[in-house]
Amino acid sequence: MQIDGHEIIKNFRPGKIILPVIIGLGVALYLLISNFDLKAYEQISWTGYTTLWIIAAIVMMCIRDIAYMYRIKVLSGELISWRRSFPVIMLWEFASAITPTMVGGTAFAFYILNKEK
Repeated sequence: MQIDGHEIIKNFRPGKIILPVIIGLGVALYLLISNFDLKAYEQISWTGYTTLWIIAAIVMMCIRDIAYMYRIKVLSGELISWRRSFPVIMLWEFASAITPTMVGGTAFAFYILNKEK
């Protein structure tokens, strides 16, 4: 059975993803609230350096994703545009986050790239 790229993207509609995301956020919130220690929280000092390094971390994540997009473009022989490489990388990152470490998102990335033609 041949599946085209549009069917793959259709399987990742927000309606199909929202329930697992809500469950995951709910569990994370429960664990955070149940293990919250006010004294440890009060020891955190929020300074300008804290803000600077959080912004630096976010910028580095963006640079990493742009570099991944460039890598996909180059490896595909410029067949995948910048616009098409963004969902491929985001799905790859999502798959890496939800699959076991040994599997990772690489196998899923090959599948997505194959379906992108």
